[in-house]
Amino acid sequence: MSDQMAMMSLKLDRLLANQAEHTRQMAESAEGRRPLGAPELATPEARAEAAWANVVRNLERETAKQSTLDFLKTVVVQTRQAAAAFQRALRPQEARRAAGLTPTVLAEQFAAGRARAAIAAVAEELEQAVGAHTSMQAATGAAPKPSQEAPRAAASASRRAEQGEAQTP
Repeated sequence: MSDQMAMMSLKLDRLLANQAEHTRQMAESAEGRRPLGAPELATPEARAEAAWANVVRNLERETAKQSTLDFLKTVVVQTRQAAAAFQRALRPQEARRAAGLTPTVLAEQFAAGRARAAIAAVAEELEQAVGAHTSMQAATGAAPKPSQEAPRAAASASRRAEQGEAQTP
């Protein structure tokens, strides 16, 4: 049993020695600010050179910051540019309002598009009705009257006018 106690005592001594070495390394790294496992620099010149290299690395990492005056100049320039762009965008509306028109033409364009679509739908229905009526007359042998050709001509004219308006902006 004494052999086992001697073995356990030996293991405990090794563990304590390892712990002491680890504590020493931690203390050295805190003093010299070197990471664990990093080579120990022997001379003060080498340590100073490593420290300055570390300072240079840290300073290179930081971005160049503008002074407060530079920042304020940038803000003033951007504010003036935004105001000028806003005024340029409002000029066409102000000119239309001065001429007594609506400030924008968007509502007018939408209304015209809806009207063209409605006219096209009515023209198509008229054309189908006239075609059905004409085919019934042809089947019965009755001759079409001149007044029945008028809706078809009106529908074609409406379609041509619609296509002409769609082509011109």
